[in-house]
Amino acid sequence: MSEARAAEAVGLLLAKAGAAPDIARDVAENLADAEASGHGSHGLRLVARYVERLLADRSVGQARPQILSQDGPILRIAGNNAFGQVAGAFATRHGIAVAKEHGIAAVAVTGSSHFGRNGKWPELAADAGLASLHFINAPGAPSSVVPPQGRLARLTANPAAFGLPRRRGDPVIVDFASGDFSVNAIKQAHERGEKLPRASILKQDGTLSDDPADFLLSGQRAMLPFGGFKGFGLAVVIELLAGALTGGATHKGHAPDDATNNMLSIYLDAARFTTEDIYERETAAFLNRLDVVPGARSRQRREESRRSGLMLHPAVERILSETAARLSLEREIAALLGK
Repeated sequence: MSEARAAEAVGLLLAKAGAAPDIARDVAENLADAEASGHGSHGLRLVARYVERLLADRSVGQARPQILSQDGPILRIAGNNAFGQVAGAFATRHGIAVAKEHGIAAVAVTGSSHFGRNGKWPELAADAGLASLHFINAPGAPSSVVPPQGRLARLTANPAAFGLPRRRGDPVIVDFASGDFSVNAIKQAHERGEKLPRASILKQDGTLSDDPADFLLSGQRAMLPFGGFKGFGLAVVIELLAGALTGGATHKGHAPDDATNNMLSIYLDAARFTTEDIYERETAAFLNRLDVVPGARSRQRREESRRSGLMLHPAVERILSETAARLSLEREIAALLGK
């Protein structure tokens, strides 16, 4: 199926659940793009979670972010519990404008809902010719990551994303969780009946497992940080940057599954630090020595999906069908999915 039809189906579900039509469209296009890019954990499957939150009045489908204040290159934005895809795009758009004016921008977003695939924000910035760094925390999410040599989860899988533009060539895009996996990647594996690529789930007896059920169904959500003490240290810094420095709140322990996210982003205009020719020359000289440039796999998957169409996993089709049934949209969604 085409990415456009997938986005139309998801947008219809979100609008029926209470999202404003333009918000439903923007979120749906973001989810379809994530699916096309090979990031299914943050793709179409999330519509079930989002619909559930809308129907339970835990998300506000009409909410929009707003600028709280600007002090030179420092911008503060209230997420207002809006969809994170909307708040993230809003923050990135304004961050780009501020960085173009000042050469640098620091943007704090507090109280957004789930941001989704965070690699989207450095992609947008890179398209505008800016380097960027993004740090996200989830103060109300259940603890999921243990400190090195620990047995109990104390952190969440705080993600970070980075991007560097190129005038000639594709940008460098990095997006990862500081837990060995994102929680959504574990959920996706469970939905598909798959094992994880590595045994990173810490069971109650202290042994490691690659079975998502040992994380989701055992009563103890616990996984290792990636990279041992290095990943743990990065997770701590991300938590403090996104939660404390922004004023949006830090994670303080096990909590109900609250989707609130905060994000600190920094945007840099390379042309204000060095000449564009030097930046491009040094970037190309380094990247040409690498066999793989970060972000290349996502671009290739996106190009393939747009040439050949989206191949939806049966688990994703099941989620879409079940969500459609809940909203009495079975015929409409089946038609869009070609069923």
